[in-house]
Amino acid sequence: KKSDMAVTRTMTGGVYNAVSLPFAINADILKQVTDRDGNHIFDAEQGGNTPEIYIFDVANVVLTSNYDNELKLQFHLLKEDEEIPANQPFIIKPKEDIVTDFIFYNVDIVNPVEVESNGDGVEFRGLFIRASVTPEANYKLIEITADGKLQEYTEGVTLIGLNGYFMVSPAMPAYDDAVIV
Repeated sequence: KKSDMAVTRTMTGGVYNAVSLPFAINADILKQVTDRDGNHIFDAEQGGNTPEIYIFDVANVVLTSNYDNELKLQFHLLKEDEEIPANQPFIIKPKEDIVTDFIFYNVDIVNPVEVESNGDGVEFRGLFIRASVTPEANYKLIEITADGKLQEYTEGVTLIGLNGYFMVSPAMPAYDDAVIV
């Protein structure tokens, strides 16, 4: 059954924000998103703030061959005909700060369950409620920073809901960069 859903989430403009939603999204759904007053949030043609939406390329977790042996995570921009499945974490980079409720129209809401995008020792996980997250068995809990870099969270960090985070295997090398392609 399709329905409308209000999502409360603040996003900082010009930086990378990890997001997970309990419904699939695509370019058409994003163009319809409004605030509570009916102002379009993401459709530039209607005065909105067209964001960059990035999907984690699980097949492209790269160990660079340089002397540093760094881990690089690759993402790609959401294509016009591409859909992000429900519960799948992704990255959104709005042009301006967004401090409002988002109203998504005509979406199929599913039970929020943790979904992992797995790629050779790196997992990108979605989180739906505010929760304390700790690394698993020597894994490193990693966030993507505002400038697209990766940094380790402190243990026992509390993350806001509708968020995403990375869990990196202890077998992986340094995680100095996330590559947005």
